[in-house]
Amino acid sequence: MRGVGVRGGFVLDPRRRHRTPTEATLHSAGGRTTTVSYAGTARTVRLAPGGSATLRDPDP
Repeated sequence: MRGVGVRGGFVLDPRRRHRTPTEATLHSAGGRTTTVSYAGTARTVRLAPGGSATLRDPDP
């Protein structure tokens, strides 16, 4: 699965191993700040216009 549109004008490219999320790349066309939550943890991500960030599970 690639290019999933998510709230706030972002596109998400998730990666999985054995059906468990291991990392996700978040893309922003307009540049924004968002909070990504997973498995009881939250991380604030600030992206410039056209920017992207890859978030990885510390315990894949």
